[in-house]
Amino acid sequence: MAASDARRFLDWVQGWVVGYSDDPALRPVLVALGGHLVVVAAPLLLVGWRTGSVLAWVSTALLLVASGWLTRVEWAHRGRPGAIGASLWASWLGAVVFAWFCERTGFL
Repeated sequence: MAASDARRFLDWVQGWVVGYSDDPALRPVLVALGGHLVVVAAPLLLVGWRTGSVLAWVSTALLLVASGWLTRVEWAHRGRPGAIGASLWASWLGAVVFAWFCERTGFL
């Protein structure tokens, strides 16, 4: 990716992703997006644990890298951790707990 493309992408992330943590009216949307992360990540973790699927683990790793990158962009933008990172990592914690619960109980 060229430097100008990367800069445009970072501007997009700051305007459209980090903006959700800046505007209190948009925070419910941020929570809903975090819930969608749980719904996607928990089954991926579950498939990885149950079957050892490389595709499931690679997909999970890519989602983790994207979460880390968004957290880093927010940190660079604000100079400190913020709501985006907190909601992402809370969602990951929820996904791990939900996958563990499903594995123990056979819920999924």
